[in-house]
Amino acid sequence: MSNGDLDLNQVSLPDLVNQHINNAADLLMVSSQLLPGDRIDLFFALAANRPEVAFRRL
Repeated sequence: MSNGDLDLNQVSLPDLVNQHINNAADLLMVSSQLLPGDRIDLFFALAANRPEVAFRRL
């Protein structure tokens, strides 16, 4: 994922989780652009749908 290619205002949380976050580096890039509450929602969505990404050690 390229940080410049993704407009977080145009992507739904499920799309973000399922299509744009493939590893911990992607998660860190996106997380820095989100509000704290959105980060929590993103983590829970990842934990439910893609635990291999949510719980992978950095």
